[in-house]
Amino acid sequence: MDIEGRADLLRIMERFYELMLADEELLPIFTEVAPVHLEEHLPLLADFWEGILFGAGNYRNNPIAIHLNINRRYPLTQRHFELWLHYFNQAVDELHTGEVAHLMQTRALSIATVMQIKMAQADAAG
Repeated sequence: MDIEGRADLLRIMERFYELMLADEELLPIFTEVAPVHLEEHLPLLADFWEGILFGAGNYRNNPIAIHLNINRRYPLTQRHFELWLHYFNQAVDELHTGEVAHLMQTRALSIATVMQIKMAQADAAG
């Protein structure tokens, strides 16, 4: 069954974070560098994805700026992004199939790519 709305997005984000928080390579990012409070963070992520996938306009943050700030404190590597995409795709695949699910995975790859480019540019600029 395909992704139909916010409830599906919240469940995907819950599963995604379950997977990432179980990974010893990623765990310090979410517990030490940028401690995440899931009860606050997951609804923001649902807002973000709801906007991308369904045109809702509830998300007001700048994800590039947020991740650039994290990268300044703890360099995010290609490996981090590979793990992020792996767990993201796994969470979507476990819960949904269909056009919107595929679009979500495609957009996640695009976002990860742009973030890595922006981080490399910021690093090069010093």
